[in-house]
Amino acid sequence: MEFGVKPQKKKFRLKKFLKRIPYRAILAFLCSVAAMLLTFDRIYVDDVVTKESVATFPYDKNDTNLVPGSIVTLSDDGILTRKAGSTVYKNEHIFKGKNMLNLQTVYLENGVVVCVFHTGLLLVKLNEQDSVQMERRVELPGIIIGKPRMIDRAISVKGTNFFMVIGSAEILPVFVTLLDDDIQAVFGDPVTYYQSPLELKPEVSITPEGRLALLFTDNDFHLRLVTATVGKDFSITLTSSDEVYTFSSVYSVAYLREGVLGVGFAAGNATDVEHSIHVLCVEEEWRGENVTMRFTNTTLLTGMEEVTFLKVGAWALFDRDNAQLILAYITSDEVDGLVIRDLQYEPSLHRLRLGSRMSNKNGGITDVDTHGVHYLALLMMTDRRFLVYYSSIINNGFTALQLGYLSSTLELVSDGPQFIVSRGITDIRKEYYYISAAEHGHRVMLFECLYKRITVDTSFSVLDVYNRPIGLVKSVDKDYATIITQGVYSVENGKGSLVPGRYYYGNSRGDFIQGEWAGQRGVDSYFVYIENNEEKMLTAVHNRIGFAISERKLMVQTRQLL
Repeated sequence: MEFGVKPQKKKFRLKKFLKRIPYRAILAFLCSVAAMLLTFDRIYVDDVVTKESVATFPYDKNDTNLVPGSIVTLSDDGILTRKAGSTVYKNEHIFKGKNMLNLQTVYLENGVVVCVFHTGLLLVKLNEQDSVQMERRVELPGIIIGKPRMIDRAISVKGTNFFMVIGSAEILPVFVTLLDDDIQAVFGDPVTYYQSPLELKPEVSITPEGRLALLFTDNDFHLRLVTATVGKDFSITLTSSDEVYTFSSVYSVAYLREGVLGVGFAAGNATDVEHSIHVLCVEEEWRGENVTMRFTNTTLLTGMEEVTFLKVGAWALFDRDNAQLILAYITSDEVDGLVIRDLQYEPSLHRLRLGSRMSNKNGGITDVDTHGVHYLALLMMTDRRFLVYYSSIINNGFTALQLGYLSSTLELVSDGPQFIVSRGITDIRKEYYYISAAEHGHRVMLFECLYKRITVDTSFSVLDVYNRPIGLVKSVDKDYATIITQGVYSVENGKGSLVPGRYYYGNSRGDFIQGEWAGQRGVDSYFVYIENNEEKMLTAVHNRIGFAISERKLMVQTRQLL
């Protein structure tokens, strides 16, 4: 027997159910799905990836190697050129058994490079492909009978085959003569710039006009600046000698322009806890044949630890109106390793104004332990570019190259990775690298002498630095070349096959290369680059030109990378 009210079954009402369905939401969802499908279809089928984007530019008529498939860039004048990107060509030549202690390198005219070292010279003639065409070893004249000439610096006069060897407190003029099948060195009369029994090891700078400056520690352990002129007959005349500072073990000098120098040196305070870098603006005032040095306002960088390497450089050789000074240094600060600063000269105020800053934070490449870095050099290049290179004992003695440039907004910009050029050493007690580089426009010639006590090898490498690649040549006519900046490029038969799934890069000669990622990853600074061991090449990641989708098809991707 059941008690209470019997529950009633609810009837399904279709009309009421249909009213509750959110048609608008469903319709919006379906429209979104349709839009996504259409977008994916356009991306993967036609418009973005496979659609060919082309551009037409005038090209260098003297470049006979500009053919379809060449990797190209634009010069600063808007001319298409086959020279693109940054590439290191390692060990182009090995000089066997040549001991080059305290190696210094200068580039002269007509492909002549001179390596200067204790007691001798190595004269090298390069051809257009950077191969060694001829070489000659020459002994330097001694100071006195039985005493060899020691080497501190070597510096050339721009646009000539004349250079100066600075060492043993003398300036020795040298002129190189080049014949079809021979190369010779003619020595002039040396000039003593300071009387000293010490090894002075001066820092040196020169202008295109032949104004010479030498900065060194004198007999009283004071920092001294000596200036000289090089005459049209390549004779050398001393013009001034002045004390700059009481004492500094780290210093450097550079001409900002004719008659204006930047003198940088490091100093500690009384407690030797906090150190600073002083950069003096020095002006040369001519009164007849006499020169007076005026030391004006000092730019001061304070609050740092001890500085054991410091270099300054300027673009005076390339820009007579240059007003920028580049300062590179390494301290034991654990925050930054290699630090680069820009200083701008203000003529109306006779001073240097501190500008932008660039640093490569410690990641294993730049050592915070300054006892590990045993060499640091700064090389000024064209187009406001510069190169910092150094060697580190802690990291197996390798040579590292760091490119940078000063932008139009006066910002210091790191131009790609730090290239690790040399192989490491096996025993820091028995092996040591002597390194020197010389520039010629967009090209750097790097010489590395690996001293092993028993055997000595000197390797010659080349670094080319050009604007980044923008595409591949599709066709060339009488006045213009058409390039592909995006899309699919078909590789012609007979030019090899691609490896599907691999990225391809361009070198500075306009050729395809495939390589492996190398360098340091997972650090604050950007050290990754591409290495091709078969061709002995290193190239920057921003030289990437495309991605192989088959053995004959390359997906061109020239977007700019770091």
